[in-house]
Amino acid sequence: MKKRINSPLLVGILSLLALFSGANLGELKEITKPHLGVYECTEARLAEQNFLDRFDKIELELNADETFTLYYCEKGGRMRKENGRYQYDREKETLTLMGGPLRKEFPLKQGMLTLYFTMGKEPLMLIFKQKS
Repeated sequence: MKKRINSPLLVGILSLLALFSGANLGELKEITKPHLGVYECTEARLAEQNFLDRFDKIELELNADETFTLYYCEKGGRMRKENGRYQYDREKETLTLMGGPLRKEFPLKQGMLTLYFTMGKEPLMLIFKQKS
């Protein structure tokens, strides 16, 4: 004789277990830490001058171990990279980058990261969009 499960709570838990049984750890990590991944620079301005067209690539990768890698390649040049550490604050929706003498907090909202610095007397702004 088969027993039936009469508890709605137990049925719900079993359904969730079945749903996530096929999920790998990488997918769960993306759900719990949505800031992880690669961000592509979509805008780069020094003062009022657009300089993104001088580069083949500018990307920022945020890793699970709270390190970042900035990849960049000037037109016709070779790929370069810089490394550092970061801290993500989910409540404030900010990312603090730490590398060399740099320790600065930037807004990271809905997959958009805006970096703003002063280079000499000129403002530098980089906007990164998270890749899907």
